[in-house]
Amino acid sequence: MHETALAAGILRIVREEACRHKVARITEIHLQVGLLSAVEEHGLRACFELLAEGSVAQGAVLKTASAPLPASCASCGHTFELLTRSFFCPRCRSAEIQVQGGHGCTIQSISAERADQESSV
Repeated sequence: MHETALAAGILRIVREEACRHKVARITEIHLQVGLLSAVEEHGLRACFELLAEGSVAQGAVLKTASAPLPASCASCGHTFELLTRSFFCPRCRSAEIQVQGGHGCTIQSISAERADQESSV
C-alpha cells in the first residue's frame, strides 16, 4: 500500500515545517493529488492518522483536491485539462490523447496553531 509511504512522507515534511516555524500543533493539511496518482484518499487519511499519533500533527485534518491533468488530442490538436478520469478529447471525443504528469502529490498549505494563536505555515 503506497498510501503508507505517502503518509509518512507528508508527516515528515509537516513535522519539519512545524519545527521550523515553532508551532504547537498542526490543524489542517491541504494536498493536491494528481489524477493518475492512484492515491486512495480514505486509505491515505487512515495511514496518516495512525502515523501522526503522538506527534504535532495528531488530529490534523487532511483535505485533498484533484490536480488538473494537462492533455492534448493527437487527432485534432486541442490542448485541455482533464478534471476527471474521462480520457476523451472534449472537442472531437477522440480517445487519442496524450497526458503530461498526473502522478504527483503536493502539499499546498499547512494550518497550525502556535502556543497562543492559529497561523498558516
